[in-house]
Formats: sequence, structure tokens, C-alpha cells
Amino acid sequence: PLSTVQAKQMIPFASKAPFGRKEETLVDLQVRDTWEFNPKDINFINEKQWYNQVVIPVLEKVQKELGGTELIEAEFYKMLLYEKGNHFTLHRDTVKNP
Repeated sequence: PLSTVQAKQMIPFASKAPFGRKEETLVDLQVRDTWEFNPKDINFINEKQWYNQVVIPVLEKVQKELGGTELIEAEFYKMLLYEKGNHFTLHRDTVKNP
């Protein structure tokens, strides 16, 4: 979780998030208006602690709700930062990895 002050300090290091439409990658603020950070641009203070206290409980909850017994893994793909009023219109995500 970020404070409002922290989020505002990060925005200068972000770019507007694109979206895919067929074979194109577009930036259209009428469709998707949010900030995007690539994983290489993000560092977590106490990353292991954050992973254990935040990510692991989410993965365990998802696994339980899906009724599965296989280990669920998470990959840090991108970070999105939505300000008040930002949006991404109704869409269907595509699979990034198997």
C-alpha cells in the first residue's frame, strides 16, 4: 500500500499505460487512463518481508477459493497506479505466461 504522498512522488517516473488492440499497442486515455511502471523500475524496501506478508497470503486465498492443491505462483509483471478518476474500460485480459 502507498500513501497519497508516495504515489504522487512516483508519477514522474511512470508512463501512461498502453493497451493492446489486435496487433497494435495503443495509448488512448479514453480507453485506459492510468500510470504504468515496469518491474525493473520498482524496488521494494524489505522485499522478502513484503512478499511474505502481502503476496503469500493472497496466493493462499486464491488457491483456496479455486479449490486447487497445486502451488500458485505470482510474477511481478507491471505495476499500475490509478489516481482518482483514472479508469480502464471493460476489457478482457490476455495471458502473458502459461
